[in-house]
Amino acid sequence: MSSLRLLARWLAPDLALTFSFLLAWLAPDVPGAATAADCQSIMILQGLSILAAVLVGSYLQTSMFFFPLVLGGCLVWLLASGMAGLSLAWVSFVWYVVQSFVDGLRAHRGHFGLARENADHPHRRSDRLVFLYVGTAVLFPVLWLFSSPWHWAIWGTIYFALSAAVDTVLRDQFDRIPRGVLRWMQKRVRTPESEARIGICLDCVYVQPAIPARRGRLIRCCLSVTDSRFPEYPTTPIHVCDGFRRPAGTEERQ
Repeated sequence: MSSLRLLARWLAPDLALTFSFLLAWLAPDVPGAATAADCQSIMILQGLSILAAVLVGSYLQTSMFFFPLVLGGCLVWLLASGMAGLSLAWVSFVWYVVQSFVDGLRAHRGHFGLARENADHPHRRSDRLVFLYVGTAVLFPVLWLFSSPWHWAIWGTIYFALSAAVDTVLRDQFDRIPRGVLRWMQKRVRTPESEARIGICLDCVYVQPAIPARRGRLIRCCLSVTDSRFPEYPTTPIHVCDGFRRPAGTEERQ
């Protein structure tokens, strides 16, 4: 799939949600406009889905377990509220969740390459959304004071509009934030003890943390998706591996 097509898939639900939240805020009487309660529920579910992705940290588990729960929450809300809950915002959000579910499964199967090198990888996009959600949430107390009852709609408009922007025109500038945090975390995590427990996999581009981590089972090897010679959860430490490769641009390990 080309980067342009992937970008269009990501932007479409973001733009639809931006428009629907803006409609709820500026023209709440228009047929199909979301209510203030709709906007509140959607933003809470969006936050929960991001939190789950951060805590679980694995594409397959997040997709298979949490996204269906979010989608089920959407359907329960629609059933509980009747046709009044069937708004453009809910249709757009269900579209957004289903797409995240599909992309999570595709990422687990290796369709997007390596997250540490591919700027279009869903995991890289998830990193941007975490910082964007937290950053825009800082505005919420101010909106609560001055724009009730539409503070949720205004926050959603800002959040989803910026979400589309950081996937396109602001991506290079915004990516400096998660990259800087990642470098800081790597410096704190990398110790002689961690090197002894994990081995060369600590520097390999194909490695993700194992979920859940256990003694001797600390990493997940992404090569296992396409090559049966490599176990998905190899026993660590590992000192020699035919599939070992450093991320592009990194220095040789001493």
